[in-house]
Amino acid sequence: MVRLLCSALLLASLAFAQDIPRPPKADTPYLIHAGNLVETEASDASDVSTEKAMRYAVEGATSTARTPLALPEFALAPESLDPGVLELYRFEPVNGRREILLKKKKKVVAEPYHLTALPSQQKGVYRLRVAQTLSPGEYCLTPQGANQVFCFTVF
Repeated sequence: MVRLLCSALLLASLAFAQDIPRPPKADTPYLIHAGNLVETEASDASDVSTEKAMRYAVEGATSTARTPLALPEFALAPESLDPGVLELYRFEPVNGRREILLKKKKKVVAEPYHLTALPSQQKGVYRLRVAQTLSPGEYCLTPQGANQVFCFTVF
């Protein structure tokens, strides 16, 4: 009985010990798909704000990085990008581009989804987990206060 229990614990620990591959590019989040990495679409969001609304846009109706997972996970090897300052937002497709409305008349409209950055077993690699289910659509990871975005699509 003790041997069986020890064997089961060993197998369970090996299953959880599986780690993610090292991302080829530093400071770029990668979607994790069954041990494979899919690079997110890196871009800069344009400020298309008006007097009454703070809005940012990315060209193109959809991202080239796609995932079927409603709870996607990301791998990140940071050099200058702190994984703790990344935020996840949903885009709305508008006139062939992706837009996010952050504020309207000084009222916050878009709230970021909660992300958790966990160190992996590889030194210098983090696993980013989304805390809530994402519905199909366009999303981006962005460092707080920056126009740099890493886009992906949930389908």
